[in-house]
Order: sequence, then structure tokens, then C-alpha cells
Amino acid sequence: MAGTSAVAVKIRVFELLAAAAADESSSAYGVQVLYADDLRDLERLAIIGGPVRFTDVTRVTTGATTRPRDEEIRFAISIRAYEPGGSVEKQDELVVAIGAVLETICADRSNLGLDRVTLVRLTGGNLSYWREDVGVCSVGDYEVIVNAPYKR
Repeated sequence: MAGTSAVAVKIRVFELLAAAAADESSSAYGVQVLYADDLRDLERLAIIGGPVRFTDVTRVTTGATTRPRDEEIRFAISIRAYEPGGSVEKQDELVVAIGAVLETICADRSNLGLDRVTLVRLTGGNLSYWREDVGVCSVGDYEVIVNAPYKR
């Protein structure tokens, strides 16, 4: 990431996500973005509902060897309904909105100085996860988890 600081990347991503979540279709949902230098850092965090928030966990360490801060940027995206009775349509709209943001991040990765963007998928508060490298960004290159408190 020559010439681009991790802080600049975080600010840019936060702006993109905040803009998408400000849309009316996302009013009934919480979005949390976790940023970590190392995947193991994410194991120490629980995914919770609420308003959009950007959590900087770059300083969290496990004592294990971590990658240099500028080598790779990792994100975990968690979206879930926190308003019982929220419509599936609104949920789908939010997924589309966040998906568009992820596409923007991928499209803008050269300007951000990113060689690669890795999205880490988590299921609720579980530590079950898997990673997906987004080398070429297109539909299907990323996935967003939606946990709804109501039946579809």
C-alpha cells in the first residue's frame, strides 16, 4: 500500500458505508464494520446490532505474529435486523446497498493503494468464518451475512 496510510483507507471505507447506511431503506437495520490487521483479532470480537459503527481494532493483538499494517486490509461486515417485523424487502435493499459499497471499495482499491481486499464472513456472534479474496470485483465475489430475528 505504498503511498496510502491505513488511516486514509479506514476513513474512505467508513465514508462509503455511512453514506449507504444513511439511506431510508437501512433505517431498521444495524451495520457494523470491523477492521483488523489479522484475522485472529476478529475472533476476540462479538458482532452486535445497533447503528452504523466503524470499529478500529488495528491495535488489538493476540500475541501472535501479525502482518504488517500496510500489507493487507481486512474487513468483516455484519448486517442484521434489530427491529422485529422489519420487511424482507427492506433487508434485501440494505444488502444491495452494502454490496454496492463493497463494489465501490474494490473499484477504488487502486486509488486506495490496495493490492487486494479480503472480506471475512462471520455468522452472528459465532467464530465461524471464512475468507474470500476479492481480486476481481463482480457480483458473487463477496457475500454479506444477514441475521433476521423474524421468519422469512
